[in-house]
Amino acid sequence: MSISAERLRSALDYDANTGVFQWRAGAFARVRPGKVAGCTNPVTGYRQIRIDNAGYLAHRLAWLLVTGEWPAGDIDHIDSNRENNAFRNLRCVSPRTNSENMRRATKRSTTGLLGVVHDRKRRGFKATICTNGRRIHIGTFSTPDAAHAAYVERKRAIHQGCTI
Repeated sequence: MSISAERLRSALDYDANTGVFQWRAGAFARVRPGKVAGCTNPVTGYRQIRIDNAGYLAHRLAWLLVTGEWPAGDIDHIDSNRENNAFRNLRCVSPRTNSENMRRATKRSTTGLLGVVHDRKRRGFKATICTNGRRIHIGTFSTPDAAHAAYVERKRAIHQGCTI
């Protein structure tokens, strides 16, 4: 069951410019009015807020408070900062568009650059990108920076959700 916008407004104040949620007076007996609501999940990095024994992601609550409706799709943090819940930094997108907005390489990356892997056979750095469920080879380059530059150029051209 989802919380209503009215119930949410009775429990929390939301500053759309800063993205900060604060408890309202009389919301619950055990919370201090004005205290920042929720905590950051150490695994996912998203702020979570518990209301009426249910946990909610703060960026989805922000969308509900401002628009009055639950988001129809994923909520994307445009700047990829999961703690920045300012409304101007949020957009409702498809799961595909949300995944296309990656800005940093994953922790498993050996090069530390998005879209770039070391190609030992060719003694270079390979740039690849995924679109429509297919991996596209962009090219092999002598430096990781050249491969990353080619990746970013292609990403801007084919990923509608790209904000880099």
